[in-house]
Amino acid sequence: MDEAISYTKERRAFGRPLAKFEAVQFRFAEGLTLLEAARLLCLKALRLRDMGHSFAKEAAMAKWFLTETAFRVFDDIQNMGA
Repeated sequence: MDEAISYTKERRAFGRPLAKFEAVQFRFAEGLTLLEAARLLCLKALRLRDMGHSFAKEAAMAKWFLTETAFRVFDDIQNMGA
């Protein structure tokens, strides 16, 4: 994400950096939101484990969501041309 954001700040279209276009900003906001949600699912599973509670369901959810999210965000960034 950091490289893609940096790229859109440098790359110009129609006389402006790509990062200034609202559609590009929305796509990054969506991707960052999904990645943060995946991170929070991981933290929840880890917290349950640390507390000695069952965490298998949360760990499975976190693994699935993180994998799906990573591919989705990466694919979305590639389709932007970043």
